[in-house]
Amino acid sequence: KELHLHQWSWQWGLDNTNHLQNVRRALMAARNQGEPLLEVVSTTGDMSWEGLFAVGDLFPELRSLKIYKLTDERGRFRLMPIAPAGGGLGLPSNAECKLMRRLEKLTIESIGGTYSAPIAALRTESLHWLLSRVVKAIAPTIVDLDINTGFACMTNRDRKEGHKPPPLPELAGVLQTLPLMPNLQKLSLCNVLVTKADLQLPFSAPSLHTLSFRSCGVDRSVDEAIQYFVDNPDCNFAS
Repeated sequence: KELHLHQWSWQWGLDNTNHLQNVRRALMAARNQGEPLLEVVSTTGDMSWEGLFAVGDLFPELRSLKIYKLTDERGRFRLMPIAPAGGGLGLPSNAECKLMRRLEKLTIESIGGTYSAPIAALRTESLHWLLSRVVKAIAPTIVDLDINTGFACMTNRDRKEGHKPPPLPELAGVLQTLPLMPNLQKLSLCNVLVTKADLQLPFSAPSLHTLSFRSCGVDRSVDEAIQYFVDNPDCNFAS
C-alpha cells in the first residue's frame, strides 16, 4: 500500500505521467485488473505537475502524497508564465487536477526549475495557478497541507556581481479564494510571502489549528499575520 520512489527522475521533455501509468498497470496486474490500493506515494526525485494532476485518477485510494520537487516537463516550472487563453507557451489556463477523493496529506518540498542564470523565484501567478487547481481536487478530505516553493540559490559569483535574491511569491489573498477545506487542521508554508491580510476572514479552513511559516516574510509581516490569527476568535486557532 506504500510506494517510495527513490532518486526517481525522468528525461527532460518526457511527461512522467507515463511512469505513474506504468506503476498503475503493474499494480492492477497484481490484483487481476482490480483498482490499485496504493495509499502512500513518496518521491525523492522530480514529479511533473502533469503527473500530480493525474494522480487522482491513477490511484483513487491515495491518502498521502509527498513530492520532493514539483516541476514541469522541461524542468522550468518556476520560469513559466500563465499561457494565454487561446493557447501558447506557459501553464495552461484550462488545466484540471483530477480529484483525489481520499487524500489527507500533501507535501510538496520544493517547486523546481532553474535556480540561477537568471536567478528566479516562483511567480506569484504560478503559485495561485497551482493552488487553485490542486486545492479544488483535495478540498473535502485534506488534513495536512505543506507547500514549499523552494528558493533561488545564490552563488558567490551572483553576490560578487551584486545580484539580490528575487522576491518571494505572494499569497496575496489567494486563501480567501480557495474552496472550503472543512478538515484541514495543519497548514505549512515555506518561501511564500505571507501578510496579515492573507489570514483575514473569510477563511477557507474552519478547522485549522496549526500554522507553520518558514521564510515567509520580510520585516514583521509574518509576526503580524500570526498575531492577528491568534487574537481573532473567529479563526479557530488552537495552538
